[in-house]
Amino acid sequence: MQAIVGIPQHRWAALLSLVGFCLAAPRVQAQQIERYSIPEDELAIYNLAGEVRLEPGSGDITVQVTRGGADAAKLKVFRGERDGVETLRFVYPDNRIRYGQMSHGSSTRLRVKEDGTFGGDHEHDGDHGSEGRQVTIAASGGGAEVHADLRVGVPAGRQVAVYLAVGKVSVTNVNGNLTIDAASAPVTTSGTRGELEIDVGSGVVQVTKATGELSVNTGSGAVTASDVRGESISIETGSGEVSASVSAAMSSRSTPARGTSRPPALPRPRFHCRPAAARW
Repeated sequence: MQAIVGIPQHRWAALLSLVGFCLAAPRVQAQQIERYSIPEDELAIYNLAGEVRLEPGSGDITVQVTRGGADAAKLKVFRGERDGVETLRFVYPDNRIRYGQMSHGSSTRLRVKEDGTFGGDHEHDGDHGSEGRQVTIAASGGGAEVHADLRVGVPAGRQVAVYLAVGKVSVTNVNGNLTIDAASAPVTTSGTRGELEIDVGSGVVQVTKATGELSVNTGSGAVTASDVRGESISIETGSGEVSASVSAAMSSRSTPARGTSRPPALPRPRFHCRPAAARW
C-alpha cells in the first residue's frame, strides 16, 4: 500500500498558483496581436467596439489588432474592396455585444450590414434606415463579450477612415487625410497635418495642433480645438460647449452652444448657433 505523504501548506499555495497560471494561459494566448499590412493608399476600418490609436507609419498602412473578451475567438476579420475603397472589417458574432469599458447602464444601437460595414448615415439608436441587422452594444447583460483594440500606422499622404460604434479614438502626429466616424466615443487628436473630419454621435472631441482643413460635427459633447491652422474650419455641435483657437492670422467670435467656423474672403472664422440633427 502506497504511503500518503503530507505536503506543507506553503507548497500547496505554490502549486495552486502554478495551476492558476496554466489555466490562465489560453486566455493570454487569445489576446496575441494580429497584424495586417495594407499597401493601398486608402483604407476604411469598421469596428463595433474597442480603442483605436492612429499614429505615424512607414511603407504600407499597418493595423495591429488585440482581441478582448471571453468570446474574442469568435470575432471575424475580413479584407476587401467596398465602393472602390480597401476595407478592414470586424464582424461580430452576435446581435448583442457586451463591452465592459462603457459606463454602467449605457448602451448603443445601430444597424450593421452583413459585411460588417456601418455608419456614415447617422442613424439615431437604430430608428432610421432599414439596411442591415440591428446590433446593441451594452456595458452589461447578455450577448457576446468581445471587442478589438486597434493600433493603426498611417504613412504620410495616406487616407484612412475609421468607423467605430463605441470605445475611444486617439490620433497623434499623423500626416494624412483622416475621417473619424463614431456613434459613442471620445476623440482626441494632436499634431495632425492634412484633412481631418470628425463626426461623433455622442462624445467629447479635443483637437490640438491641427494643420489643414478641419470639420467637427457632434450630436452631443463638448468640442475643444486649439492651435488650429487651416483655410476651412467647421465646428458644429448639437449639445455642448465649443471652445476654439486658431492661428494668429485669424480671429474668432463665439455664441453659446453650437458653432460653425468657416473663412469668408478674409481668413476670419465665424461661430454661430443653430440646432443639430439627431445622430446615430
